[in-house]
Amino acid sequence: MPWQLYLNAYTLGLDKNKVGLTLILCEYFQYYLLIISITFWLYAIYFKVKSLQPFYNACMISQYQF
Repeated sequence: MPWQLYLNAYTLGLDKNKVGLTLILCEYFQYYLLIISITFWLYAIYFKVKSLQPFYNACMISQYQF
């Protein structure tokens, strides 16, 4: 919960602006993690397809030969 972070930082005696900035960074960090995981999966799929590319090329060549 963001308000718990706010409360903890406030009890530590930190500046409110710094706390707000930390909260914003935490929320953005969650989005960044989501984006990174999505891009990771896309790359994984891409490399999986790329590893199948030679077989695909062989199929296309065999089709053109006939």
